[in-house]
Amino acid sequence: MTGMLGHDGFDSEQCCICFESLAREGLGRQTLPCGHVMHEVCITEMRRKGASARCPVCRQDHADLTPVQALLECAALHGMRKEYKEANQLWSDVLDLDPSNPTASYNLGSSLEFGLGLPQDVQRARELTEEARSGGMAEASFSLGLFHQRGDNVQKAIELFEEARGLGSVKAAANLGAIYKEQGEINKAIAACEEARLGGLVG
Repeated sequence: MTGMLGHDGFDSEQCCICFESLAREGLGRQTLPCGHVMHEVCITEMRRKGASARCPVCRQDHADLTPVQALLECAALHGMRKEYKEANQLWSDVLDLDPSNPTASYNLGSSLEFGLGLPQDVQRARELTEEARSGGMAEASFSLGLFHQRGDNVQKAIELFEEARGLGSVKAAANLGAIYKEQGEINKAIAACEEARLGGLVG
């Protein structure tokens, strides 16, 4: 049974994204500033998948609908300007919508590691960086490799640098070149250094 139609022609008891009843349990309800109501789960999924920030019914722009990609781009701009408080808030907002987002995990982890706009928390930084690594982010594998290299766990550092290298990190290739040289594995060192050189890393 359908509900009453609003002035815009949409069923007022139906989510205009999935067309299921708004009363359906477990999906939540979210009312936009324009007054239209949708499932909270549907709105979250819509934002994850890069939809516009407009209400699907009336096309009004709402900050509540800003897509994840737009939040990431805005956070990156704040980060480049060293506006870390604003950037961290946006990366946190992304993780609220998409808890496994590797870009947000890595950048928020970096802020926590170095105390950029947030109290330093190395343990939480490592956890977030591991989450970014699980998402296939080369920079995260490289960062964790540095952590283990500084802690004298060279074998683990090599493993992580090789992982990052396989994902395209020229910095990881350069670090491996130095490690392999120290270990006397000259052929491996030459191959890694040449890979870093071809990738544009000089010095």
